[in-house]
Amino acid sequence: MRVNKTEGILTKKFLMEQRQGSYIASNICTDDMSPMFAERIGRSENRQSQWERIKKAGVGNRLCRVFEDEKGYQQWLCLHLIGEIDATTKRYNQRQVNP
Repeated sequence: MRVNKTEGILTKKFLMEQRQGSYIASNICTDDMSPMFAERIGRSENRQSQWERIKKAGVGNRLCRVFEDEKGYQQWLCLHLIGEIDATTKRYNQRQVNP
């Protein structure tokens, strides 16, 4: 499954250029692998307050992903988490074979 997304540096200019209704997620994650900031991109007149939330979360000027909508984001997140689980399982199994 392919999820359409754009990647870029999360600057105020980058945020202002995105389409209303898209979904933005920081590349910086919490311990449970969820982005430190993720939300629907609002109307242009609300973007300043959105930018303030981005800065407060500490993810401004860092890598981010923009998805067509929240569904695309959730699909990507599921695939990403499955990939992390698969990689962890593979590393664990390799350690069992080659202690």
